[in-house]
Amino acid sequence: WLYTPDILKNTPLISKDAEYEYDLDEQRTLVVITWRHINDVAEKKTLLNDFLQQRGSSIKYDCLWIYHDPNDFSRNYQRYCVYQKSDTLELEFVETAK
Repeated sequence: WLYTPDILKNTPLISKDAEYEYDLDEQRTLVVITWRHINDVAEKKTLLNDFLQQRGSSIKYDCLWIYHDPNDFSRNYQRYCVYQKSDTLELEFVETAK
């Protein structure tokens, strides 16, 4: 929880069975939140997508991209992706640094 970006700390409650995975280095941050044993996966996936939509950009293919430098799309961005696997949802957050 210590390495969780502030925006992800406000993620809606999807399931009480949540797991956090972190991969941090000087070039990027990767956080994956996995919720298991979800009763209504479609409803919860919509809830997650609505939460991401509040960031201000459009979601395409279950991913939201936020670029901090409009002249350089290869670095300095955030990506949020929602993945569905049976009764499991994953929210993957990637942030790159310049």
